[in-house]
Amino acid sequence: MTLKEAQALLRAWGKFWRSKEYGTGYGATSITYQMMQTGLLGQAGKSTKHLFSHLSDSLSVPNWVQEIDFVIKYLTIEEKKVIHSFYVKNVKPPQYSDVILQRLEIKLAALL
Repeated sequence: MTLKEAQALLRAWGKFWRSKEYGTGYGATSITYQMMQTGLLGQAGKSTKHLFSHLSDSLSVPNWVQEIDFVIKYLTIEEKKVIHSFYVKNVKPPQYSDVILQRLEIKLAALL
């Protein structure tokens, strides 16, 4: 795989996780208040099923994303931060991280 192909794949990977990272917004009543109400009253004013998020149970991750995740899992914490900030958060890394980012892209191009 060439470096440009690896960069394009990492951009797509970052776009995928960026779309999954943002939630659906805030509820009208906080979870803490609802749990306190449940404890004080002995029962919930509403159903408590919504207090637990099951979104991650139904998350469908494509195979190509899982392969990139598998390779990234073996990077150091600093390398993961650089990859995540550049491709998922879409934030340009600091000056020193440019070299790390280029090394990582070359390393990932060889592994993918």
